[in-house]
Amino acid sequence: MCLEPETIVPIANSKAKQVALIGDHMQLQPIVINRVARSLGLSKSLFERYSYRELMLEKQYRMLREG
Repeated sequence: MCLEPETIVPIANSKAKQVALIGDHMQLQPIVINRVARSLGLSKSLFERYSYRELMLEKQYRMLREG
């Protein structure tokens, strides 16, 4: 639910070579009330902006059922 600038700062400061964004870009969109900010694209999360580069896991670890 973070705005893009709120996610870019920690990523940039970490000097990471790779970043993994995990979750569902269709849930919990940022709430942007200001029209100017919305027109500048801040109502789109960083996760949503890069969702076209998504990779799906071949194995679902969170809901894994064994037995």
